[in-house]
Amino acid sequence: MLKHRKILCGLLICSIAVVIAISTTFTVSARPVTQTGLRTLSYGPADMVPSDESLDYYSDGMTVVIEGGAGGGFLIPVRVPHGSYIKSIKLYADDQNSGDDICADLYRNQFAQFTDTHMGGVCTSGSSADQVVQTWGIGPQCISEHHAPYVWVNIPSSSQMAFYGLKILYLPPSP
Repeated sequence: MLKHRKILCGLLICSIAVVIAISTTFTVSARPVTQTGLRTLSYGPADMVPSDESLDYYSDGMTVVIEGGAGGGFLIPVRVPHGSYIKSIKLYADDQNSGDDICADLYRNQFAQFTDTHMGGVCTSGSSADQVVQTWGIGPQCISEHHAPYVWVNIPSSSQMAFYGLKILYLPPSP
């Protein structure tokens, strides 16, 4: 009987060691839940590239304002992992001009065809300070290794309008 207990205890200890080894292996290689969920990219005035070097604009690092002329466009390169799905665009702006809107449009450029596909966009509306507008109507959503996504921000010429920032919500590829 004592011999059977020793064997059973030995088997039990070995079983526990195997379970610990297996669970440790899975724990080390498992991805945290936060890596498989939605991610946010934030862009501000420092990320914007003016469409024309003669564009008359002002940026203090927190806002971009068109100072003269007919307004202008800015390019923001979007860097997401290949295989990601872009889900949403959120625009932060000050639009106190009822006649014009600040717009941010998401495109994906396809290298081989030299074409741009409009994926979605969002614009301020009406005239109220500190607007936050968001769209979930993005399509086609997937970004492959053949695409270069970017956002085109159009800011009309008005001292009553300012761009603060942009957030893009995306789902990274699964492991």
